[in-house]
Amino acid sequence: MNSEKDPQKREVIRKERNTKMNKIHQTLEEIKHKKIVEQIEEIEKTADDSYRMYKAVKTIANNEKRKPLLVEGENGLTSDEQEQTNIIAKYFQEMFSDQTIEEIRDIPPKEIIPPFSTKEVQDAIASLKNNKSP
Repeated sequence: MNSEKDPQKREVIRKERNTKMNKIHQTLEEIKHKKIVEQIEEIEKTADDSYRMYKAVKTIANNEKRKPLLVEGENGLTSDEQEQTNIIAKYFQEMFSDQTIEEIRDIPPKEIIPPFSTKEVQDAIASLKNNKSP
């Protein structure tokens, strides 16, 4: 296109290029849309099984690009991992230093009245469903 001297031919070549680029972008969008629809259908198929649905959603989410972590330090925001590590380490060292720790009161332990029986614990465990949080 840049090698063409005639402005009319140049315009025709530019239009052809733009038409082809638009078709490429449309095709890519259609492919992307089909893939998303397939993933949604897979999630809908697993709606009765929360474990499989969670795995399907996680697979989709992992395909997205991760944004870089930004940490604010004394010199502003940084994305440098070594500097971030130093900032975070310094923060926790200050947070858990002897100066910030308050004295903890001694609270005597108390016995559970009545204590749990073995039967109660076994019944509670038996009532839990597999692959589910309590």
